[in-house]
Amino acid sequence: MDEHFVENLRKAARAGMPDYADAAAWAAGLDHIARKAQRPGEPFESAYLRIAEAPDGAAMYRAMQQAADSEMAGIAKRRSAAGRPADRTPVEIVGDAAETELAKRAEQRARLDGCSFEQGYTKIVAEPEGAELFKAAMAR
Repeated sequence: MDEHFVENLRKAARAGMPDYADAAAWAAGLDHIARKAQRPGEPFESAYLRIAEAPDGAAMYRAMQQAADSEMAGIAKRRSAAGRPADRTPVEIVGDAAETELAKRAEQRARLDGCSFEQGYTKIVAEPEGAELFKAAMAR
């Protein structure tokens, strides 16, 4: 790992900037510092703990945790925005009556089952009545 980057990580940690790097970079920086500070015969884990308890190391460890939390929050936000049912009005669908009915049923199924619209659609089409609607929609 580049020494300049490790030094920048230390500075960012002291400044309280966990967004300077991702959690993996913070962890790699701590690993790099611990390996360099490892005493002869000392296990890596002991060196890591010693570094993580020092002021700069503790700041870097907190920054790593905050970056990981931020990354997880971003993943959760993307998941909730990726077709999961929300309290909203469905988008108006332009199509024939069969397509409109399929979409409405899929939206209702998604809300009931707590799944995505696509999964709800698949479940509706798998049912006999939904399969008939699907055939009617595709026949046009």
